Amino acid sequence: MDVDTTCGCRLGRMTQEEVISQEALRHPLSSSSFLSTEQEISAALEQAQRAGALSETIDTTDVATTLVAIVQGG
Repeated sequence: MDVDTTCGCRLGRMTQEEVISQEALRHPLSSSSFLSTEQEISAALEQAQRAGALSETIDTTDVATTLVAIVQGG
């Protein structure tokens, strides 16, 4: 079975390579991509909590992190 290694998430692929061992390369990847996505999702979940559409007991940061991991893993 041939696998096209250029398919999939380019950012996620970098985390599997040399990038993760070099702070100068890892920091922009983690802070500008994954972290900002988590923050946006968390903010949306907090807005849903304020609107009463989501339980106040839910940790929005944990849910946002989980959602990013699920999408990335997919």
